[in-house]
Amino acid sequence: MIQIYCGDGKGKTSAAVGAAVRAAGQGMKVYFCQFMKGNPCGEISILKEVPGITVLRPEKQYPFYKEMNPEEKKAICQEHDALVEKLEEVADEQHTMIILDELTYPVKYHLIDEARLNRFLESRQETELIITGRDPWQAILDKADCVTECKKIKHHFDRGIPAKKGIEY
Repeated sequence: MIQIYCGDGKGKTSAAVGAAVRAAGQGMKVYFCQFMKGNPCGEISILKEVPGITVLRPEKQYPFYKEMNPEEKKAICQEHDALVEKLEEVADEQHTMIILDELTYPVKYHLIDEARLNRFLESRQETELIITGRDPWQAILDKADCVTECKKIKHHFDRGIPAKKGIEY
């Protein structure tokens, strides 16, 4: 199955974290792969401690896409391709769930080898795949078995209130 948590509201990564914990609690092996995010965050700290969950993410923190210079775009593209390569390496292991958190962004901004990514996604017929992020591409929406949209009604960021430790990261 392919599940997608998308939309402009809060909760996409939190839903994926909940699915990872639920699966690990039932003895499933989970690979939690986070794209675009390299900054320290609470969910990653705790997921690394949960037996059965393996975490993979960029080595460094990058600015938001609109703030990246060409060198940073090239570097994050290389990191994303390395993440997919690592996923290919572990694909033969019995991970029964693979979470691709924030995957929609590198696809939207062409910061990942899309042909390689699509080959990987096609090869995971026996794996529960969860993809998060805004604006999923149409081909993955067409393949998805479950799509959940997190809709923003109101958000404190719109009033200039920054992310809070333990709440947004």
